Amino acid sequence: MEGISNYDDTSEINDIGLSEVDILPQEIYFRKQNPTDYYCICFVDMVGSTRIIAEIVDSDKIGKYYSMFLNAMAAIVKNFGAKVIKSVGDALIFYFPDTSNSNNEIAFKEVLECFTGIIAARDLINSRLSLERLPDVSYRISADYGRVEVGTAVTSGAEDLFGPTVSICAKMNPKAERNGIIIGGDLYQVIKRFSFEAEYEFKEVEEGCPIGLKQSYTLFSVRRREKNAPLHGNLVSAIFKRSASAPKGPSAPPADDMIQIQRPPHTVMLVDDEPDVVAVFKSFLLQDGYCVEAFSDSYRALQAFARSESRHFDLVILDIRMTSMNGLQLYRRLKAIDPYIKVIFLTALEATEELVSVLDGVTSVDVMKKPIDRKHFLQRVRASIQGLSDVGNTNAS
Repeated sequence: MEGISNYDDTSEINDIGLSEVDILPQEIYFRKQNPTDYYCICFVDMVGSTRIIAEIVDSDKIGKYYSMFLNAMAAIVKNFGAKVIKSVGDALIFYFPDTSNSNNEIAFKEVLECFTGIIAARDLINSRLSLERLPDVSYRISADYGRVEVGTAVTSGAEDLFGPTVSICAKMNPKAERNGIIIGGDLYQVIKRFSFEAEYEFKEVEEGCPIGLKQSYTLFSVRRREKNAPLHGNLVSAIFKRSASAPKGPSAPPADDMIQIQRPPHTVMLVDDEPDVVAVFKSFLLQDGYCVEAFSDSYRALQAFARSESRHFDLVILDIRMTSMNGLQLYRRLKAIDPYIKVIFLTALEATEELVSVLDGVTSVDVMKKPIDRKHFLQRVRASIQGLSDVGNTNAS
C-alpha cells in the first residue's frame, strides 16, 4: 500500500488548470469572515432521553415527546432574539446574532434572561407532557462565546455554524447540572464586564472541559440570584398561551352616548425611561378617561404584560430609545406574547420609514415624533384603539 499512500495526484490536477476544490461537489459554502463573526452559541439538550424513549412503545408518542420539547425551546429562544440553527437528536442549537458586538450589554443580558426563562419553563412543559401521558423532561443548557464559521447548505439553504466554539459548547453540556446552566470561560469574561453580572451567581466548575489542549477549559455554572429573579414562569406561560389565542372581533359600535359611557375605560400601557415624559403623557391619558399603567423600566413593563389577563391592554405606547431594553426589542417581546396588541411608538428621531420597513404590522401612523401636543397625541391614541388608519376620523379634544 506504500505506493498508494505516496501517490500525489495534485500535480495532474494543476497541469490542467484545476484545483481540488473545482472538481469536488460544493454542498456547503462559507461566507467571507470578518472581525464581527463572534457569537454566543448555545445548546439545550434533554437529559436521559435515550432511556426514556426506549420505554415508550407508541412511535407517535415518541415524535410528540421530542416535538413538544424542541418546539417549546424554539418558541422561548426566539422570543429572546436568538436564532435557531438546527436540532440534533434531542438537542437544540441556537445563537444570538446581536452578540456579534461584544460591547452590547443588552444583548448579553438577553442571553442570560433567555437561559433563566428556559429553566423556568420546565414546569409548564412537563404539565403539557403530562396531559399527553408522557414522561417529564429534564435538560441542560450550555453556552460559550467565540468566533465561528458561518456556512450555508446548497441543497436546503439552511445556515449552520462550525468551529471550535460550537464543538466546545457541545462537549461542556454534560458538565451542567440537571436543569442547570453552564457557560464557558470566554463567555464569562465578556459578561463579567457588565453591570448586570451582579444579578447572577457564577460558580467555577471544579472539573473543567477537556478540549484537546494541555490545560482544561474553565467552566462556570450560572444561577440567577433569588432577590433579582424575574417572573419568568408567568412570562413563559404567557408566551405559549397568548401566541395561540385568536384576536377579538371588532366591537359593535355603541347605540348611543349612554352605552358608550357605561363601557369600562380602555387600558393603556405607557413605557418611557424618562420619568418627566411618563408623567406628562400619563396625565394626558388620565384626563381623557383612560386607565394607565406607566413604566420607566422595560423589563418591568414586560413582566406586567405577561402577568396580565389576555387582552387586558387595549394599547401599548413605547418610547424607542430606552437604555435597558429599547422599544423595538420590547415590541418584539410583546408581539410574541400577544400577536394582536396595538402599539404606538414615540421617537425624537426622523426614522419613521426605517421603522415601518423593519417591523411587521407597523405603519407610519403608528409612529409619533416628539414633541407631541396633547390634541394630536390623544387623537392618535383614540384612532389606534378604534382600529382607524386615519386620524381625521376621530374628534379632536
